[in-house]
Amino acid sequence: GVNRPGGRFFVNPQLDTWHFAFNHDRPAFRGRGQIPLKKAINFAIDRRAMMNQYGAHAGTVHDQLLPPTIRGFRDVSIYPRRPDLARARALAEGALRSNIQGLLDCNNRSPSPQVCQLVQSNLRAIGLNIDVRLHRSCFPPCGPSRRGEPFDLSLERRHMDYFDPSNFALLIDGRTIRATNNTNVSYFNSPAYNRKVARAARLSE
Repeated sequence: GVNRPGGRFFVNPQLDTWHFAFNHDRPAFRGRGQIPLKKAINFAIDRRAMMNQYGAHAGTVHDQLLPPTIRGFRDVSIYPRRPDLARARALAEGALRSNIQGLLDCNNRSPSPQVCQLVQSNLRAIGLNIDVRLHRSCFPPCGPSRRGEPFDLSLERRHMDYFDPSNFALLIDGRTIRATNNTNVSYFNSPAYNRKVARAARLSE
C-alpha cells in the first residue's frame, strides 16, 4: 500500500508525447519564410514549467519527435528547457512585422488549460499575442483533426501501445493528410520528409 509502513510506489512509463502542433495551412507558419517564427516559439516556451503542471513523475522534458523510452530516440539538445527570450526575440523580429495574431486550440481538461496559459504568457513576452480556445474532449473528425479548422497552434497528445517509432513519424507524414480524422494535425507536407518517413517505416529490428 501507498503511505503505509513498508509500502511501495510504482511508476509505469507510457509511450506518450505531449507537443504543440503548428498549423502549416495558416499564414503564421506557411512557407520557409516563417521557419524563424517556429524556432522563436521553441526558444520562448518554458518546457519545465509546463511539465510541472502534470505533477511529480509525470514525464521527461525533451525536444524530440520520439519519446525517450523508444528505440531510435537520441538525447540531442536542440531547444532549452527554460526560455531563452533573447534568442527567441531575435528570431521572431522579422516574422512578427505583420502583427500576426494566433489562436491556440486546447482541451479543457486539466492541466491542459494551465499549460496553454503558460504558453500564451511565454509568447506574449516575444510580441506574439495568441488567444486560447478551450474545447471539450472529442474524437475525430472534430477539432484540429479536421482540416480547415481555424487554429494556429494545438496542444496534442500522441499515445501508442507498442514500440514502433514509425507511429510517431506519422505526426509529420504529409501523405496521410485528408479532409478529416488526421493524425498529422500540423498539416506539414514536405516531399523530402515524406520520403524519409516512408523509408524509416520499412525498417525492421
